[in-house]
Amino acid sequence: MQYLDASSLLHIENHQLMRAINLDFKPENDANGFFYLRVLNLIKTTNKKGNINYEGDWEEPYFELKTKNRLEIVKKIEQLVLQLPPYKNNN
Repeated sequence: MQYLDASSLLHIENHQLMRAINLDFKPENDANGFFYLRVLNLIKTTNKKGNINYEGDWEEPYFELKTKNRLEIVKKIEQLVLQLPPYKNNN
């Protein structure tokens, strides 16, 4: 249970692919909860000082998976890391 109270269990960003993989456990601290896996498209922004930031599009994830099965999550993350296509922002 000590690992289930974090807002994100895993967050990986790949700036070349412009994608992020995020894993949460919902609801936090509930042993009867579920894993919530999302792939986010990243948007590159530059602030006034010229620093580059990457913002995830949390409103429209590229992919979502909700499951109680830990092994299903592990398998899906492994698949995504190897096969995730790059995000092409058409703006």
